[in-house]
Amino acid sequence: MAPGPRVTRRLLNLLALLSLLLCVATLVLWGDSFGSYSSAGWATSARSGYLLSRRGELYCTTADDPLGQPHPPRWRRIRPEQNDGMYTVDWRVGPRRVLGFALQRQHVGYYRPDPPGTVVWDAVVPYWFLASVTAVLPLALAYTRLRRRRRVAPQCSR
Repeated sequence: MAPGPRVTRRLLNLLALLSLLLCVATLVLWGDSFGSYSSAGWATSARSGYLLSRRGELYCTTADDPLGQPHPPRWRRIRPEQNDGMYTVDWRVGPRRVLGFALQRQHVGYYRPDPPGTVVWDAVVPYWFLASVTAVLPLALAYTRLRRRRRVAPQCSR
């Protein structure tokens, strides 16, 4: 049995609300990324991955890490003046960018000399893109509701 229009509407409203919350969180992180660096990372004995927020961009890094020490997921926030050298890579002079996006594969790690054969993948996604994508559903829903109200309003005033 197919769900009724009421269930579909509620599901759409829930998705729009979640999307709006993600959009607001993205805007907050975007603004915060200019004043401090935030990172989240994880590591197993074979791989590691990090998300870094800085200068209006989200950096995603994953690496083969054969000599790495496993650790549970952790979050770190530092001000640029407290930089310990972990965030010294300047992507503005690195890989080719298209509209703020970048993807790079390299054999050299950021944090220490990596053993031969270590591959590091880096991707950069600008916050303007994340904010735009998460704003689409709430804006479309609001636009649809406004149009519907304008069509109904003249009939109610008679």
